[in-house]
This record gives sequence, structure tokens and C-alpha cells, in this order.
Amino acid sequence: MPETPEKQLKGLIAKFDPSMGAQIRECRSAMRLRFPTANELVYDNYNFFVIGYCTTERPSDCVVSLATNSKGIGLSFSLIRTGSCKAAGIRTDS
Repeated sequence: MPETPEKQLKGLIAKFDPSMGAQIRECRSAMRLRFPTANELVYDNYNFFVIGYCTTERPSDCVVSLATNSKGIGLSFSLIRTGSCKAAGIRTDS
């Protein structure tokens, strides 16, 4: 039987050292409180582990994303204005 999405996510977070894993879980909890009805899209690519929050299932529609690597967690958000989209972000160091 395939793993549940939650179990898969926990496995991805477990790849990080324990202190970074704790920071990821803490940030994720804060995002779930702030965006309780958002779809949570998760992907792991070569450089970053990303959790995006959006109203659809399309990654390009994410308005807020947590991007993590071994050096820290970045918070990216999109500012949508009449037909254009600008991205901004902040970074926390581990």
C-alpha cells in the first residue's frame, strides 16, 4: 500500500538534520494556521525542498512558498497586480 502524503512529507523532512527539521515543521505549522484552506504542494528538487501554498493544484499559483536547503529556510511570496506578478522573499539562516 502506498504511503500517505503526510507520511511522504515526514520522510522528506527527516532527510534534514534534526534542528533544521524542527524549523521546517515549525514554519509549516505557522503557514497552516495562516492559510488553513490552502492546498499544500510539496516537491523536492536538486537544490531545494519546497512547500507551496495556493488555491489551486498548480505550483505557478502558489502565493507563498517555503524553500529549504541545508543553509536555511526561505519564505517567498507573490505580489499579484493587474496582470503582472512580482516575487519577494526573506531568508532565515539555520
